[in-house]
This record gives sequence, structure tokens and C-alpha cells, in this order.
Amino acid sequence: MSQTSNLYQHMIDIGPITPLEAFRLYGILATHSRMAELRSRGHRIDCHMIRVGDKMVGQYSISKYPQGATRSCESINGTASPAAARPAPDLFESAP
Repeated sequence: MSQTSNLYQHMIDIGPITPLEAFRLYGILATHSRMAELRSRGHRIDCHMIRVGDKMVGQYSISKYPQGATRSCESINGTASPAAARPAPDLFESAP
């Protein structure tokens, strides 16, 4: 079974999965890339930020939202993650 298939089957049979679980269970290093593959195939995948120890990590699951609704990683309290809230740096800004 492929890595992408393993992740999808895990979310169907067991439930949400974090990148660390994906690595430990299936040897998957780039969970985000496998989730992007699932999304490109038309699957609806949600990502919520959860606290694991002193770190925030994404937890992926099959979406419960209607087709066409887009949801990026959100924090556990439903607000956008700090990384998503930060503006992108201006790469063309001139040096001082």
C-alpha cells in the first residue's frame, strides 16, 4: 500500500493523524505532501493545530465540511494559526 493510501485508510478506520504518528506508524516523513496529494485527488482533508507537549502540530482528518469549503490549519480554539496570521515578508524590499 502507498504512503498516501496508508494515511487515507488510517483517517477512515482510526481517525485523525499527526505527522509524528504518520512517521512512527508508516515511515512517512512528508505528511503535508501526502495530504496535498489526497486533496489533489478530490478528498476533503482538514488540518487543525493541536498542542503536543510544548509544540503545536497539525492533526489531519477527513473533512466534515461540504465540498468546496476550504480550511487551512487552525489552532485548537478555532482561530487561525500564528503562522497563517503573519504577513508574508516582502522579498523585493530594498536593503537599508
